[in-house]
Amino acid sequence: MAKSSSRPQSQAAALASFLAAPYLRSTQTAYAAAVAPLTFQLWHERLNHRSMDAVERAVQHVEGLTIDSKACPEHHCPACAAGKQHRDPFPASSSRASRPLELVHTDLSGPARAPGTGGVIYHLTITDDFTRWRWLKLLTNKREETILEAFKEYKAMAEAQHPTCKLVTIRDDKGPEFIGNRIAAWRREHGIQAQHTVCATPMQNGRAECGFRDLAESATCILARLYPGGQRLLMPPTMCTTSSLTVPLGAHPLSCGMVASPTLLTFVYGVV
Repeated sequence: MAKSSSRPQSQAAALASFLAAPYLRSTQTAYAAAVAPLTFQLWHERLNHRSMDAVERAVQHVEGLTIDSKACPEHHCPACAAGKQHRDPFPASSSRASRPLELVHTDLSGPARAPGTGGVIYHLTITDDFTRWRWLKLLTNKREETILEAFKEYKAMAEAQHPTCKLVTIRDDKGPEFIGNRIAAWRREHGIQAQHTVCATPMQNGRAECGFRDLAESATCILARLYPGGQRLLMPPTMCTTSSLTVPLGAHPLSCGMVASPTLLTFVYGVV
């Protein structure tokens, strides 16, 4: 009981101290605002830290907005540095693997808001850096053994499609599902290198991120045409259909090292 009674007293004391602060005394604040010189910095703060170019345009076109000081408008505002700083865009990468399976990009998306058929809530994509061919695996969970089985399936399928090539490097976003002991042991057994991007930096794994976005957007367009009201249960199988059509534009599949040219669908998805 003693602790509960002391809390309101401490809160009341803190509130009284806050209300007694000098910057809340209206007379002093009003006087300071009245005598402060009208500088670019002052109008910059009054206009919610707009850019200095915007302040200069306002001075020229807004009646009553005048500048008393002739100081140069170029300045450094600590508040703007703290509130507007952002990460510069990453430069576009021009690097590309020299042969199939030399480097593949993988990413796991999910859980989905609405489970698909069979309880599918995760989507694993693997994109070959040389051919840009994407492989999609639907998963009900993201346990390490599930991801490992998907990697084994992809390795067997991809090396069968490219008999003269072996899987060399797998790049991922360093998610916990990719760095387990079982997956690490499997990579060592087959001599597969691991490349982990910096955590919370999806820009470094752009091939996989953009690949999944392309699949999701294509599947959404198909379902929007067939079911304007939405049909989330069909999203996973629709994404599988779109992933089978990811032939690199402008290049014949055989020129990318594929054994045979894929058979394209001759009908619109969902229409007999």
